[in-house]
Amino acid sequence: MEHQLNNFTAILFSKFLESNKGFIEIRCIKKDNPVKSYFFNSLEELNQNLDELGELNSQNYNIYFGVLPRSRESGKEEDISYLTCLWA
Repeated sequence: MEHQLNNFTAILFSKFLESNKGFIEIRCIKKDNPVKSYFFNSLEELNQNLDELGELNSQNYNIYFGVLPRSRESGKEEDISYLTCLWA
């Protein structure tokens, strides 16, 4: 599964991160707990933290990631810096 995740994130972010600075946002949400937000400025940094994210997942956190890179460490719409894909 880790290999599939690496391929998927590479497809979404590698082209953008080659020529731009930005952040990949990961949100970990669990009922009755504060949202944990993480921001990674490279795929390597994200991959180095997969164990920590996996641990949160095993604690029943739902793990979400933003498919649109952020210009700074913020999850607000105005901080979206680039469109990497469209979804419906």
